[in-house]
Amino acid sequence: MQKKTVRKYKRGESTGRNSKKILDALTLDEMFHKFMTFKKTEALAPRTIQEYYIHFEYLKEFLGDDRTNENVTLEDFRGYIGYMLHDKQLSPMTVNIRIRTMRAFIRFCYTEGYIETPIYENFKPVKAPEDTLESFTQAEIKKLLGVIDEELYTGFRDKVIVFVLLDTMVRISELVSM
Repeated sequence: MQKKTVRKYKRGESTGRNSKKILDALTLDEMFHKFMTFKKTEALAPRTIQEYYIHFEYLKEFLGDDRTNENVTLEDFRGYIGYMLHDKQLSPMTVNIRIRTMRAFIRFCYTEGYIETPIYENFKPVKAPEDTLESFTQAEIKKLLGVIDEELYTGFRDKVIVFVLLDTMVRISELVSM
C-alpha cells in the first residue's frame, strides 16, 4: 500500500508569511530603505546598488508623492511603464532594466509582508527588438588598421587597442579602465 503524501498547506494556501494583516503603515521610501539594506547584504556590485537608487528616484518622480504600503497599486506601475515608453520615449531596453529593478523591490515588499498582493507578477518587461551585433568585414578591419600611423607612440597604442578589442570582444569601457 502506498503512503499518501500529507501537505502542510494546501496548494495556493498562504504559508502565513504574508497572511498576517499589514499593521504598520510604511511609506514607499521606508520600504525602499529596508530593501536596499537587504540588497547591500547580498554583496552586489556598487554600480548595481547605485542603479537601484537611480531607478527608484525615477519612480518617485513619476508618482509625485510618497505612497504608503496600503496605497501601492498595480495601476501605479502600469502607468509608470506607459510614462517611460510614451512620455519619456525611452527605449524598451531601458524601460525593461527599470522594470526589473522595481519588480525586485515590489517582490521584496510582498515577501516581507509590507504589501498584501503580489502585484509584481502582473507587470512584466515589455517586448524589445532583439539586438543584432554586426561585426566588421575583413576589408573594413584592414582599412581601419591601414590608417593608423605606427611610427607614432599614439598610433602604436591605438593599433594595440584595436587588436585587443577585436581579439577579446571586451567592452571599450572595460579596456579603458584596465
